[in-house]
Amino acid sequence: MNSAVTLCSLLRMVLGFDEKVTPVQTVLTPQMLEQVYALAQKHDLAHLAAQALEKLDVPDCPILEQFRRAKKNAVFRYIRQDDAYSQICNALEEAQIPFLPLKGAVMRAYYPEAWMRTSCDIDILVQEDRLDTAAALLEEKLRYERKAKGNHDLTMTSENGIHLELHYLAIDKGQYMAVQNLFGNIWEVAEPKAPFRFQYVMPDEWFYLYHVAHMAKHFENGGCGIRPFLDLWILNYGIPFSRKKRDLLLEKGELLPFGQAAEKLAQVWFSNGEANPVTEKMAEYIIRGGIYGNQKNLIGIQQT
Repeated sequence: MNSAVTLCSLLRMVLGFDEKVTPVQTVLTPQMLEQVYALAQKHDLAHLAAQALEKLDVPDCPILEQFRRAKKNAVFRYIRQDDAYSQICNALEEAQIPFLPLKGAVMRAYYPEAWMRTSCDIDILVQEDRLDTAAALLEEKLRYERKAKGNHDLTMTSENGIHLELHYLAIDKGQYMAVQNLFGNIWEVAEPKAPFRFQYVMPDEWFYLYHVAHMAKHFENGGCGIRPFLDLWILNYGIPFSRKKRDLLLEKGELLPFGQAAEKLAQVWFSNGEANPVTEKMAEYIIRGGIYGNQKNLIGIQQT
């Protein structure tokens, strides 16, 4: 059992997908744990592996302390981010500026505990014509500082180092035009999140399309890491949904083949699904790229 298989077994266990812990325990030597830790850190998943290891009767060794430290850091990071997130949401709500949380801010609600879904920053979408108003509000009220404006978001940083990506477009300009055209109407399909008046959520099939599109973008840029596949598995097996609605929207966005291939790999990793040549190539590419991808992957996929 290699480090990737072992890590996925630990992830299944901690998220309740797999209660059969004996096969994993037999391979958890200090050497294997060091390999798993290195891989998990590369994909920002060491805290989840640490949670799983706490359930197992593993003889103590130095590498376990690094797993425990990763979990403590993840919990601390979540507490800081969640406090900042609440302040941002309250400020936008009070100012009557419509906003729509994205990515981890949404996904963490589907995990057994919110701290398990880590994020590097806070992602929130506002209407393009309200971007400057929202940014000025956060500068004045919460002392955020504007950093750089990209083709779909404005990066801001708080005094204590919290990173906020204030999106004014859901999808990058010039990428996945079919998806970009669909999301041009996102404010017409988004729904208010009770009891708030100005905080919105996407319908399930729209959030699923957004997640797959975000995966595809990073996949093409050198890799997206294991975590988005874990998110994908949870979206498919942890909550109710309409397959017909999801597939129809993916097809309109011209991402149905990628979405199906990504879901198949998630099944291989987290449901003991049967691998095929496509999933094997995808797995090799994802594991090698890490959470942010790498230049070797980017060059390779461009050549392909």
